[in-house]
Amino acid sequence: MHEHRVVTRLIEQAREACAARGATLRAVTVRLGAMASEPAHFREEFEHVCEERGLGAITLTIEHAPDRPSGVELLSVEAAAP
Repeated sequence: MHEHRVVTRLIEQAREACAARGATLRAVTVRLGAMASEPAHFREEFEHVCEERGLGAITLTIEHAPDRPSGVELLSVEAAAP
């Protein structure tokens, strides 16, 4: 359940950043540190949230950094004109 909220908020933040530019979210890049889930689990939850919200396919790139004392960091957002 916790991971669902984290992924949902991340997608909301990325969509808000794109909407501010009048664009649509196409891709995000995240860094998963030591306090985040495993990349495979994070990817599954990301795909689930996208499907649940009817967002279609949003590309997810994961940088796994288990040596970093952090959780999930949003590194970049890719947008496309509507």
